[in-house]
Amino acid sequence: MSKKRILISSGGTAGHVYPTLEVLRLLQRRRACDILFVGSARSIEQRVIGKEFDYISLPVGKLRRYPSLLTIRDGARVIGGVYKAHSIVRSFKPDIVFVKGGYVSLPITLIARRRKLPLVAHESDVVIGLANRFAIKAAQKVCVGFPTRYYPKEYRKKLVYTGVPIRKGFSQRLKPADRQLFSLHKSVPVLLITGATQGSQMLNDICKAILPPLLGRMQIIHITGSAHEKDFQEIRTKLPRALASYYHVYGFLEHGMEAAVRCADCVVSRAGSSIAEFAAAGLPMILVPLPFTGGDHQLKNAEVFTKEGAAITIRQQQLTPQRLLDTINALLDDPHRMAGLAHQAQLLAVPEATDNVVRVIEDVLYS
Repeated sequence: MSKKRILISSGGTAGHVYPTLEVLRLLQRRRACDILFVGSARSIEQRVIGKEFDYISLPVGKLRRYPSLLTIRDGARVIGGVYKAHSIVRSFKPDIVFVKGGYVSLPITLIARRRKLPLVAHESDVVIGLANRFAIKAAQKVCVGFPTRYYPKEYRKKLVYTGVPIRKGFSQRLKPADRQLFSLHKSVPVLLITGATQGSQMLNDICKAILPPLLGRMQIIHITGSAHEKDFQEIRTKLPRALASYYHVYGFLEHGMEAAVRCADCVVSRAGSSIAEFAAAGLPMILVPLPFTGGDHQLKNAEVFTKEGAAITIRQQQLTPQRLLDTINALLDDPHRMAGLAHQAQLLAVPEATDNVVRVIEDVLYS
C-alpha cells in the first residue's frame, strides 16, 4: 500500500506557522505519509518549517481590502503563485490538502478547489478570514478555534471545533530554568508585553511612556518586534541600573516564548491567535485588538474572551498610557480578579487541539 501524500500550506505570521508546525509533527509521528509544505520565500515559515519538512516556496501577495498601489503588484504575485501552485499539485499528486488560512495559502487553496481535491482548512479566529472563505465552499471540513456557535449559521455544517494547536510548553508548569533564562528576580510580578510577530508601534510607544512607574513594582518582558528592538535596548541602557535589571527587551522570541508565558503573571497583547497560548497557560490578559483588520477579527476574538470573563479588552482608540497603567495596577492589586481571569482563560483552552485537527484530517483522508 503506497503512502498517502499530504500537501500543506500556511504562513505569513507566527500565528499561522506554529500551529501548522504542531500539526505537521503529529501527522509525521502518527502516519507513514509523504508531506510537502508550501509557503513563501525568505519567511518565518521557511525558517521554522523548512528546517524539518520538505518545502517549496511560491510567489504570494497580500489580499488587501483597501485601495493601495501595492494591490497591482500583489495581484501579479497571486497570479504567479496560482500558476506555480498548479505545477506543484500536478507534480506531487496529493491525496489531501490542509490549509491554515492567510494570504500565503490562497494559491494552493484555489488549485485544490479547481481540482476538487479533498480539502481541510483551519481558522484560528472567530471571523472566517478571506483565504479560508475561498476554502470553505470546497472543503470537506473546516477546523475552528472557537465554539461553532460564534460563527455564521451557513458555515456550521462544515465546522469542527478543534481549538488552536499550540506548543505543549505553554500549558506546562513554571520551571526553575524559566526565570534563569530571563534573569528574573524572585517574588517580583512579571508583566509580558507583546505585539505579535512584527511588534506593535502603538504598544511600544505606550510601554515607553509608562516604564518608570511600572518598573517600580514589577518586571517586564517586552517583545518589541525585530525592527524596534535596538531602540528599546537603548532605552534600557539609559535606565538606572536597579530599574534596568527589571526590564528585559527582545525583538522576537522564537525559542523562549513558552518560558516567557510561564514566567508571566499578566500579559498585554494584541488579540490574534496567541490568545490560545495565553489561555492554555491560564494567563490573565489585557487585550488591545489591532484595528482595521479583516472583519475586525481581533476585536471579535477579544470580545469573546472578555464576555467569558477571560480577558480585559481596551480598544486602541481608547487606549492612553494612563489608562493602561491604571488597568495593570488595578489588576495587580486584585488577586481575586487575577485568579478569576486565569481560571476562565483555562476553561477556553483546548489542550488537545493538535490531536483534534489531525483526527479531522485523517477522517477526511481515509473516508
